[in-house]
Amino acid sequence: MIVWTITALLVSLFATIYGWSRLKRGLPTKMTSFVLGIAICASISMALGARGEVRGACPLMDAGEIFLFIAWSLSLFYVLTGGTYRVSLLGLFTAPTITLFLGLVLIPGMLTENPEKAGELDPWKESHAATSILAFGGLGLGALAALMFLILDNKLKQGRPGWLSMKMPPVNTLISSVSRLLGLGVVILTIGIICGVITSLESGLLHLIAAGGVWIAYCVLLVWYKWKGMPPKSFARWTLGLFLLSCITFTFI
Repeated sequence: MIVWTITALLVSLFATIYGWSRLKRGLPTKMTSFVLGIAICASISMALGARGEVRGACPLMDAGEIFLFIAWSLSLFYVLTGGTYRVSLLGLFTAPTITLFLGLVLIPGMLTENPEKAGELDPWKESHAATSILAFGGLGLGALAALMFLILDNKLKQGRPGWLSMKMPPVNTLISSVSRLLGLGVVILTIGIICGVITSLESGLLHLIAAGGVWIAYCVLLVWYKWKGMPPKSFARWTLGLFLLSCITFTFI
């Protein structure tokens, strides 16, 4: 498992260095970014599979496994939706974020050594945990697009767009991508919560409550933005803040 995690880390680190080194000379080719994204996702998938065999269950029992799962969901959503939303620079922000999460996985103590094999499995509970974290792929990409929006908005207001801002998509494209990615993440999170309600809640109740709280927060944010006219800048800030808060919450639950 560690070998696959290190492999994914090295590929994501290469993708980060390659992408940013190419930026001033022109954006990396879509095919190269797509291939690197697949390589990262495949390596993390192998790491999760190996950890799952050790656990005998979906590997979401400790902080290291959660960080690994979030890195996988980010890479998966980027491969599946990066081209759809036409935000070419999103990969340059996604790769270093994945590198950060993978680096956290490898910190001593993050992964439980010699974990006990799980007993009888509840498929609904497993689905609840997996889809809840999977939703963070969409929510995480939304947060990265929000960060890009805030950077571009700040540069434009200063009257000094700079070389990075000149290569970014229009602000309208970015904020639209944030909204759509959050919507996708909320849909998947809804499925996860439904699975959690169906399963027996003798254990994992706190996790379900946390997922429900995150779901409510994102629903309120989307409704506020779409129907109450929240300013795009405030929407981007709340998106970024909610994602960071959600990551912290699920790390300690």
